[in-house]
Amino acid sequence: MPNVQSAIMRLRDDQDLQKKYKGKVALLCHSASIDENYKHSLEIFIEIFKERVIKVFGPQHGFVTDVQDNMIESDHFVHPYFKIPIYSLYSETRVPTDEMLEDIDHLFVDLQDVGTRIYTYIYTLTHLLEKCATKDIEVIILDRPNPVGLNKVEGNILDTNFASFVGRHPLPVRHGLTMGEVALMHQKYWINDKCNLSVIKVGGLERSMNFYDTRLPFVNP
Repeated sequence: MPNVQSAIMRLRDDQDLQKKYKGKVALLCHSASIDENYKHSLEIFIEIFKERVIKVFGPQHGFVTDVQDNMIESDHFVHPYFKIPIYSLYSETRVPTDEMLEDIDHLFVDLQDVGTRIYTYIYTLTHLLEKCATKDIEVIILDRPNPVGLNKVEGNILDTNFASFVGRHPLPVRHGLTMGEVALMHQKYWINDKCNLSVIKVGGLERSMNFYDTRLPFVNP
């Protein structure tokens, strides 16, 4: 059994927590969005929220992480099994459009990051936070462990004069944060207009743990 519970596991197992989200639901995820049994978060969401799951978003490399080459954009499509629209946030746009966000009440983010400033998942997240600041949408981060650890920071801090999609914010190369912590830093230090944000933390996670200590399965994101 895992020593910790990723946030998707906590949501899956807590019916009282599930009842907090009464509206229509969307999910930003990829192929590494799994529970301890390798069950995908979208499957779990459909079991919990059923027809209230109306949209899915995918980051760079695609919803199913099949676009491995760097800087290759992926297309929007309708999932052939679930019949739900999948919107790519690494397509003609890096920011969700007004149309993409229509009718969403709760937008969950479940992305396995790798803990480095160069990886773009945290910037897909912060673009989303900025866009949702203008919307009546609750953003909920389903947090996950940082696979290179939470108690060490390394490398230079980005000079934001050179900001890009591989470095938007003043972070060191190895930032020592979870996705949820990046989101909270973004809201506190890097923008003025805040969105309705909450973070479901990883249960039992200690900053001294490495990923092996969690006993969670790891899928290369």
